[in-house]
Amino acid sequence: MAGRLPFARLLADNPWATRVGSYTALLAGADLAGQAAMGARRFEDIDWHEVARMAIYGGVFSAPLVHSWYIASSRLLGEAAIGASLRARLASVAPKVIAEQALLSPTTIVVAIAWNGVATGKSPSYIRSKLGQDLVPAWKRCAAVWSVASTANYFFVPPHLRVFPAMVVAAGWNAYLSVVSNRAVRPEAHDADLLAETRLAKAIDVRLPPDQFCAQLTAMAMSRAAARLVCEADFVRTARSGAPMQPVPAWGRTLR
Repeated sequence: MAGRLPFARLLADNPWATRVGSYTALLAGADLAGQAAMGARRFEDIDWHEVARMAIYGGVFSAPLVHSWYIASSRLLGEAAIGASLRARLASVAPKVIAEQALLSPTTIVVAIAWNGVATGKSPSYIRSKLGQDLVPAWKRCAAVWSVASTANYFFVPPHLRVFPAMVVAAGWNAYLSVVSNRAVRPEAHDADLLAETRLAKAIDVRLPPDQFCAQLTAMAMSRAAARLVCEADFVRTARSGAPMQPVPAWGRTLR
């Protein structure tokens, strides 16, 4: 143990607790950086509830995900032997990076956005609209940043030390993710989501026999995404034309 940095010793002795504590502090700091980038430069301008939400996300959600991911990726996808050829090392790294961007990245983004919505009292329809607006753009940026960072990390850094460079990159990435999670949903996206729901709800025929009623609900669930796209296109087209938008009916707003 001699010669190791204090954090490395903590990580070796108590990996779970150390990552939970470090990610809690990291996400709190990242949110402060994100708020500063958006203009909150004075103490009284800082939204401390937002800082607390991101700190909880870091300790309760992000740390366990990342901790489990590094363990699982090493065990399931393997590690290249010390002194292995360049081709063997690349063959070991590529599956990890691909799996990380296909599985871990979208999961962390979805959890961050959903947790922020739940913690601020947003409705399920609002959270769905938020995910529809921000998930894919954030995932693309995540892939651009983390594909390069993770390739270098897996290629050059031993497994037990990979948390260090990952945390450096995560500080900047989570500042961006904090801004995305707390950014409001565009009105046309949320209203389109509500209108799609109300159109489908209005079409439900409760007088059908149970088997036909279940089949109807299944078909509507499958068509919901398509209905939402049509409704959003209607709202965007109306907004661009300058014509007044039709408000969502009062009975539809109860679905918020």
